[in-house]
Amino acid sequence: MELDSGNGGTVLVARHNAELFGLKPDEEGPQSGNVRVTDNVAVGSNHIFTPDMIMDGNLGMPFLHEWIITVDLRTGQAWIVPNDDAGPAPSPVLPASGD
Repeated sequence: MELDSGNGGTVLVARHNAELFGLKPDEEGPQSGNVRVTDNVAVGSNHIFTPDMIMDGNLGMPFLHEWIITVDLRTGQAWIVPNDDAGPAPSPVLPASGD
């Protein structure tokens, strides 16, 4: 999964992975659900899309707002802890319909 701070309001799960996360791969519009990242880390959203894409998915601001992520590039390790100071989530920025 790509971490994307520029993705303002959606969670993307590649169509080839949709069923792994309990999503419908051929659904054209947004879906609701919880995408489990690890045993203790998930992102819930009403704006999950399942496009045909090469990467496994894209975790944008709905995820990054709720979690603090530290990545050690040298060792390939990562740590994810809750962001207790997150406050209310910002309003999602969604793709315009009909474009």
